[in-house]
Amino acid sequence: PTTLRPTSKKEGPAPTAKHATPKPVVAGKRDDKSKKRLIEEIFGLSDSALKAGDDTGALECLKRAEVLSPENPEVKERMTALRKSLKAKIMIKTGYSRLAEEKFSEAVKAARKAFDLAPGVDGLGDFLSEIDACSRNVESDEKTADYDDAEVWVSRIRSRIQEGAFPLAAELAARASSIYPDHELIRTFVERFTKMKLLQG
Repeated sequence: PTTLRPTSKKEGPAPTAKHATPKPVVAGKRDDKSKKRLIEEIFGLSDSALKAGDDTGALECLKRAEVLSPENPEVKERMTALRKSLKAKIMIKTGYSRLAEEKFSEAVKAARKAFDLAPGVDGLGDFLSEIDACSRNVESDEKTADYDDAEVWVSRIRSRIQEGAFPLAAELAARASSIYPDHELIRTFVERFTKMKLLQG
């Protein structure tokens, strides 16, 4: 008798476990992370240079960061702030020179520019204190001064007005008026200061 054998299924390759397809490493993303890490390191070097008083070194560090990432908003912000701070320090230095030359109004202008650029810049507080001390000395001198020319009085009054020292300017105008009551410009000063309630009518 014929024996029937079960037909064997055609054997194929052994099944393999399914593995997730590995994602390719994107070079651009890796480079971005490296660049970000490098920029952070540069920021740290810049901060250290600033603490050490090395403004030039801090600026050079930020220039490197600017080359690496010119569109980075933090790089731009830090660079702008540092440049303003450097300009403010130049104004402070200029202001000290004007004080030494006894150009008080120009020293005040330099201080205002420095404050507008960078209110927290190193050295500004000391400079403002120096201006305040000089201002008190000027006030003390002018309260007892006696000028023998009306135009000198007018010049002093104008200088105090330009500096914003209106109470002192008003006091000078009142004293000048007692000496030169018929001087037209001095009378005008007195009238204006009276309207400002810095002098009594």
